[in-house]
This record gives sequence, structure tokens and C-alpha cells, in this order.
Amino acid sequence: MINLQKIAYFFFFFFILALAISPAFALGDDNRNLFLIGVMSISPIIFIVFNKYHKTDVWIFFFLISIVIVPLIHQTQSMRWSTVLYSCMFGLSFMAYTRLLSISKLMPFKYLKVLKILIKAYAIVLLIQQICVLLGLPIFNVSNYVASEPWKLNSLAAEPSHSSRIVGI
Repeated sequence: MINLQKIAYFFFFFFILALAISPAFALGDDNRNLFLIGVMSISPIIFIVFNKYHKTDVWIFFFLISIVIVPLIHQTQSMRWSTVLYSCMFGLSFMAYTRLLSISKLMPFKYLKVLKILIKAYAIVLLIQQICVLLGLPIFNVSNYVASEPWKLNSLAAEPSHSSRIVGI
């Protein structure tokens, strides 16, 4: 028999990882995090498989409907479907995330342990990148690098400015 709690536990951490890092090999055009987009694309499946209802879902559904309908009414000519669909994917991902959190029955100390590991990973990757710059080696996991500012390194984020926000949050 399949243990849904263990599956939810795995996908929960997979979601955390996708939201927290942007590996350079997974960045597409305009620094789109294809890894995150791929994980968000499985959110509807998780939403259906783990169909535990939450009160917040109603408000999120209203929000998702509004971000589709309001631009259709007010900005028909300039509506960007890619932006609307991306926002809907985030909303569905949040609902999938809350389901996974409740079904996995994750203990707070394990959640904190994962966050500590992610922060340490950011620090280690940044240290490796700095050593590469110092020694003139190819930089590990680099994106948005400007040679005139060699110490602005991205660590595990898509660009240097994202690292501080992600680690802070």
C-alpha cells in the first residue's frame, strides 16, 4: 500500500527546494526558473490527489478568478496571458503546498532543519563561487555575472539580489 504521508512529505520538501533555489542550468530565457515552473506545473495533480479542503481555498479561488476576469474586462488589448497563467500557477502551488503540509504532518523542528540546511547550502555555494573568482577558475552555478563587479555572486539564486531576499524569508 502506498503511504500518502511519505509521498506528501517528499513533495513538500521538493516544493521548498524549488521555491528556494534557482540552479543556473535550470534558468531559461529572461532568467525564468524552469525548475520552479516544472514543479508548479504538477501542482494541479497534487491538488487533485491530495484533495483535502481548506477554508483558505475559497479566497484563493476568488483571487485566481479575479486575476483572469479583471484584465479581460479592463485591458483586453494588452492582457498578458503568460503573466496571468504564471500567477495562477503560484496560487495553485500554494494550495498544493498547504495540502502537502497538512498531510505530511511535518514537525516544526524538521522544517527548521531543512531551512538551516538551505541557508548553509547558500553560504557554501557562495564561498565556492568566491574562491573561484579569487583563483580565476570558472565560477560554479553562476548566472547574471558581470565581470566588472566580480564579487556580486548569485549563490543558489537566479541573481545576486535574490539571495538576500530568499535567505531572509
